[in-house]
Amino acid sequence: MKKHENIQRLLNLNYLKYTNKTDSVGELDLPKINCNTTVYPDFLALYSETGLYKKTDKTAICFYQYDSVFDGHNGLFNALYFDLEDILKDFKKRFEGVKFFISL
Repeated sequence: MKKHENIQRLLNLNYLKYTNKTDSVGELDLPKINCNTTVYPDFLALYSETGLYKKTDKTAICFYQYDSVFDGHNGLFNALYFDLEDILKDFKKRFEGVKFFISL
């Protein structure tokens, strides 16, 4: 393990390994978000509607739900924040093949 990764783990800053992969902009160094698509979703499935994730080829998953639904004990935020590899693996499988995500 690299020295800076050990410090990140000790300070519980595991999410930095993901944010450090993004470009930052502005005086606050916020992550740069791009949407360079000319294809638009034709169906919006809520995060909790896993059976509808692939209703069409252009289905988008929306994260507009109460935090208790989106991010409970085994939620995505906790998995990223605490670097819970088993749960992250489950989320990768859950979102496999999904092309569009909509978040606020």
